[in-house]
Amino acid sequence: MSEHVHAHVAKWKKDELAEIVKLLKDSTVIGLANVDAIPSAQMHAMRKALRDDATIKISKNTLLSLALKEVSGGKKGLEGLTANIGGSTAIIATKMKPHRLYRRLEASKTKAPLKAGQKALEDITVPKGPTEF
Repeated sequence: MSEHVHAHVAKWKKDELAEIVKLLKDSTVIGLANVDAIPSAQMHAMRKALRDDATIKISKNTLLSLALKEVSGGKKGLEGLTANIGGSTAIIATKMKPHRLYRRLEASKTKAPLKAGQKALEDITVPKGPTEF
């Protein structure tokens, strides 16, 4: 007889996976967002602004992938989302219309200072004259 070796999976991971799967099943609109460059204060403000209408869930990429694969059999359009998971990825799940969610997210955008290694989306101009440096 051969013995099957099963890896131990932490309970919190199973609970997290079940929570993400429920969130995906209960939502009509699901999106992914890379949140690598978003400071925690802005992330908190975005969650607060969307609290009543959408859920933003950040988890381990492997758990997000497993949840998307599990739900994709019963929901159209989720199959390709796993290819977009990388870095710090958030799932945005809601029942509101996609264009309304987009407008709300765009309205919550704020400027933030760049961190080392980030690329500026706009040209940076340093005015002539004395500076703080």
